[in-house]
Amino acid sequence: MELNYKLIPYDDPLLTKRLEYSEVEDKPKFAEQLVNACKFFKGIGLSANQVGIDNRIFCITFNDFSETFFDPKIVEYSKEETLFDEGCLSQPGVFINLKRPKTVKIEYTNQEGERITAEFGGITARIIQHEYDHMEGTNFLEKASPLKRALALKHAKRKKGY
Repeated sequence: MELNYKLIPYDDPLLTKRLEYSEVEDKPKFAEQLVNACKFFKGIGLSANQVGIDNRIFCITFNDFSETFFDPKIVEYSKEETLFDEGCLSQPGVFINLKRPKTVKIEYTNQEGERITAEFGGITARIIQHEYDHMEGTNFLEKASPLKRALALKHAKRKKGY
């Protein structure tokens, strides 16, 4: 499966579809391609469906951490939550201060084909939840109140000059 370095439009039906399992034979190659695409778009996380691939896969590349998550499932969320300004490559220029659990426990297959269960906190937990939402057919704007969402979209349009 060759990866096309092009983001699909934010209103593409693939971004609202719950994705099923991944069907990638060469996981290391696909992981490298997805991470390269993420860097190309200057992101810190990217879900395969954002580049038009109907597979349950996302990557994170942030500071010294880089990982690709095949067939992930969040199995536990912390009760403690944090607020953070969140944006998305699929909605450039739109930022919303969202409350999310501070830590998550996730099961996934890594690029070597090993099934892993790990707990993440901080910005990594935030990115995991954001990318996981993409695979569930949800986007971060849906996590905000209608008023907060409208204000964020209005602010982004004003910044773009239209």
